[in-house]
Amino acid sequence: MPFATVRIVPGVHVEQTPTLLQASLTASNCIRWRGGLPEKLGGWMQFLTGAVAGICRHLWPWADFRFNNYLAVATTETLSVYWGENVQDITPQYNQSNAVPNFTTTAGSSLVLVTDTVSKATIYDGVVIANHVAVGGLIIYGEYSVVSAPSSSTYVIDAGANATASVTGGGTLATFTVINAQNFISVSLANHGLSAGGVFPLAMPVVFSTAGITLQAGFYDVLSVTDANTFTIAAAEQATTGQTVTDNGGDVQITYWVAPVPPPAASGGWGLGGGWGDGGWGTALPAPANSGTKVTVNDWTIYNFAEDLISNPVNGPLFDWDVDSGLRGSRIVPNGPTACAGFFIAMPQQQIVAYGCSSLINNGSTFKDSLVQDPMQIRWCDNGDFTTWVASATNQAGSFRLPRGSRIIYGLQAPQQALLWTDLGLWLMQYVGYPDVWGFFEIAQQCGPIGKNAIAVVGPSVFWMGLDSFWMYAAGGAAQRINCDVWDIAFPASARINMDFPENIRAAGNTSYNEVAWHFPSAASVSGENDTYVKLNVLTGEWDYGSLTVTEWVDNNVFGSPLSAQIDLSGASALIMQNETSRDANGQPLVYSYKTGFFALAEGEEKVFVDYMLPDFTWRLQGQPQTTSAQVALTLYSQDDPDNPNSPPAAYGPYYVTNATGGIEPRARGRYFSIQVAGSDLGSFTRLGGIRFRFQPDGRN
Repeated sequence: MPFATVRIVPGVHVEQTPTLLQASLTASNCIRWRGGLPEKLGGWMQFLTGAVAGICRHLWPWADFRFNNYLAVATTETLSVYWGENVQDITPQYNQSNAVPNFTTTAGSSLVLVTDTVSKATIYDGVVIANHVAVGGLIIYGEYSVVSAPSSSTYVIDAGANATASVTGGGTLATFTVINAQNFISVSLANHGLSAGGVFPLAMPVVFSTAGITLQAGFYDVLSVTDANTFTIAAAEQATTGQTVTDNGGDVQITYWVAPVPPPAASGGWGLGGGWGDGGWGTALPAPANSGTKVTVNDWTIYNFAEDLISNPVNGPLFDWDVDSGLRGSRIVPNGPTACAGFFIAMPQQQIVAYGCSSLINNGSTFKDSLVQDPMQIRWCDNGDFTTWVASATNQAGSFRLPRGSRIIYGLQAPQQALLWTDLGLWLMQYVGYPDVWGFFEIAQQCGPIGKNAIAVVGPSVFWMGLDSFWMYAAGGAAQRINCDVWDIAFPASARINMDFPENIRAAGNTSYNEVAWHFPSAASVSGENDTYVKLNVLTGEWDYGSLTVTEWVDNNVFGSPLSAQIDLSGASALIMQNETSRDANGQPLVYSYKTGFFALAEGEEKVFVDYMLPDFTWRLQGQPQTTSAQVALTLYSQDDPDNPNSPPAAYGPYYVTNATGGIEPRARGRYFSIQVAGSDLGSFTRLGGIRFRFQPDGRN
């Protein structure tokens, strides 16, 4: 009887029919490709002791100037930093107040005293005033830093312009008047400083409950100016009756971004922030006096700016945590955008670039943040200085609004250049120097990413997942659609992916293995958490797919091989793993498998009888003793009519084999055959070569 060797065709292919696929793989889980051969995926071990509260949405490792390594972990509940045996919760915190304005001004001074029993503000805090407050000839609106805090209920801000009158405990908000059957709205705001053709930002909606119209948060063109205290804007619809309303019911809404202050040194023991002899040995420091409600969001952006950690809870402000500041938490970046879809650190000048952010307005004396988020707006800080965001002749801060698209989804400092993706295409952001600083060029259309985290860099190239295909781009080239052999697993996205949670999709670059994977929530994922992945070997082009609960991934870093986050058994916490450090899944067997299409051992109409199989594997890692061997479960399937539900394939096995097993006697008959390989033993490694079959003709139809 003759022998025939079946050699696996590289890659997993799910596009073709079962018989056309032949010895290509049609299904896989937890494998990778090396030299065109399938092998078991590298395993992982837990990197942080214990689980982290919430589902992890972002990981960022970095080092300070003293070569201490840090890991920031952002989850749906907290933002924490781990280093050595230490952990610090640095989640941004806030308090919010709605009260009658109580502002005190002094003629000729730009300093304004604010009284608010909710505040408990310190000089580390940022204050965001969401309503236009007229007081002492000034308009108080936007984000301010606390200059001083005389008491727990008073603090001082700098208005940026001198008051023209002294006022004690005053301030009025804008009133809006609409006339029946009109959409023109008269706004009364003392010393508004606006002119016709300017814009008036609203950070909060204004509701005309009787007139049946609402001014949504956003920008409104100033149509005309009646006098220094009155101007006109327009609503989108006509009023059903006349009505006058006061902004926010006459109360000013103030958000305090709290940076918890360290207590005095004497309140803790040595090694806990106090001096030698201060407090008891091992005594924990008391909680800071100032605290607030923690930010909880489903998405974060995090990078380090030198040794500082810059973070952005999606659609919130930028925050800074300085490893040397002693602050217990993150503080708002002064003068920066108060709302961002995300940001990145651009080179070569080390500038924070915020996108989908709140834009600037000219309040008559200086430019300030508008508090109104523009999905196509880009702003960047000065070179090496993230506290300067307004352009001048002495800095390289600035802003630009992309002219095409509906929103900016993601921005990235890629090799040699910065890139921005909109919902419609890809833009190159190129440094051109003063005065424009950056130039913007659309380099591809109809290739927007499916989500902001579906983009990864591997080597010199950038890869991303779109709504119906995968893409890549390298510096100096063109955006290219990638041929995908597992297209049916991920696309069309509307059928394969839970599109209620596109922000959960994670691209995962693994440079050491020339791989990029996309983890996504399948349509069956009710929670919207990732349960499926597809993976590409970017060097040799093979695809595979499988099931894993990876919610975040960061490529090679200061800690070594890639870090990832998975969901623990409770479904409510995160486990931080280091990958490619084990052959197992955090001490448990890493279950892997793959299956071929249907191949024929004889031509024409003949069926064959297979009485003997000789598997060909690499059974162990190089350097392991000859006696070491993985255990593999081999199953042979035979079929006369591929994919016929009324005639399912006959299964022979599974046969559990090692390098000492030798041949297998399946005694199988059929026209088409398929092989499944599976493994679940601890510490094992396998790579499949070919499998030899001994067979003979055994009749026809």
